Amino acid sequence: MVFAIGDLGGTPRRRLDDPNAAVRGCAALAEALADDEAATRVLLEPARSPRAFRESLGDSAPPPQYMVPPYPGHRAEALLRRHGGCGTVPPA
Repeated sequence: MVFAIGDLGGTPRRRLDDPNAAVRGCAALAEALADDEAATRVLLEPARSPRAFRESLGDSAPPPQYMVPPYPGHRAEALLRRHGGCGTVPPA
């Protein structure tokens, strides 16, 4: 649902603080948050700590945005667009 908010042009900024990493990640993909530094940090979280991401889901499966094409590529594409390409990773 949070992913759809972003897809429909909404700004799910308040979801960037959700306790669930998957919800934060879906919110961070919203185009309206493309220039938001907090959203970019959220997109980097799973790569920096896959275990913490997995644990934040509890017994739930990751949402389709993290498993079913074309969604997994969205995070990488968003990071490339927002951060200016390969070879430049923002500090933690």
